[in-house]
Amino acid sequence: MSDTPGATQESQSSAHAGGQGPNAWRDASNAVRSVADWLRPPPEVEAHFRAARVEILKAVRAMIDHRIDKLSRSEQRGTRITVE
Repeated sequence: MSDTPGATQESQSSAHAGGQGPNAWRDASNAVRSVADWLRPPPEVEAHFRAARVEILKAVRAMIDHRIDKLSRSEQRGTRITVE
């Protein structure tokens, strides 16, 4: 803090916060929240993205099921010959 006569509470807080005012964190938080709100798509677009994610997961599941089926099939690799 400051021992300077006549120093105000705000200037003391400012000096303690490294030159930032006491509301700097709140202002930064509000600015970040404002940008995040600006970038957020409308609800109908969010619903579309949610449905698209579900469809992608279904496609991945279908690919995994296909691979499991392929690996589970017992493929005949040749003809067995009896040697005398």
